[in-house]
Amino acid sequence: MALDTNQTNPGYLCGRLLAALEALEAATLPEKQRTVFYQLLPKLATSPGVAITAIATHSPNLLNKLANRDPAAAELHKNRIGDILSRITTPNIPVDLETRSWAALGYHHQEHADVAAGLRPDQDHPITTDEVADMLGYQGDSATKTAATWLARHGIKPIGRQPGRYGLNTYSYAEVLAAKQSAPGRGARTDLAAKAASEQSD
Repeated sequence: MALDTNQTNPGYLCGRLLAALEALEAATLPEKQRTVFYQLLPKLATSPGVAITAIATHSPNLLNKLANRDPAAAELHKNRIGDILSRITTPNIPVDLETRSWAALGYHHQEHADVAAGLRPDQDHPITTDEVADMLGYQGDSATKTAATWLARHGIKPIGRQPGRYGLNTYSYAEVLAAKQSAPGRGARTDLAAKAASEQSD
């Protein structure tokens, strides 16, 4: 499912808003760890409205810094954030499960759209074990555990951990993607391919 710019669900818009703030931070402070990801994204899962206060707190300083280096980019990010904010009609964002689910969708849809548009200069970003499971197509109750096994088998080590007692390990998206692209598909008989190659060289 792609980004829906016409979706007016407040949870979806809050998710988009936080992703837009993360993209702004990446464009402004590419050499630093993403504080939005580690500090604010976990809060989105329980209180989607955090995105609104986060914009007010973080975006002015980030936009000013970016404008000093790249005024056009700053204007682009400012307009994107303004467009999303203009669609939110109430500051009282529900915290029910459905709204929180919409917020997660909005965040990931906007994030993927930004990567595709080249709006994230540091396209390598942390992803959790759960997100690795989604990336690999694992489903069910054991999906996260299976993903952790896959990561270990490919020698991919955590680069961080989400805050909180139940925080998940985070991994380099670029490293996971490279391993996924180089790995054979499910059910591929690499042993037969190696055998065929050996026979051809004889």
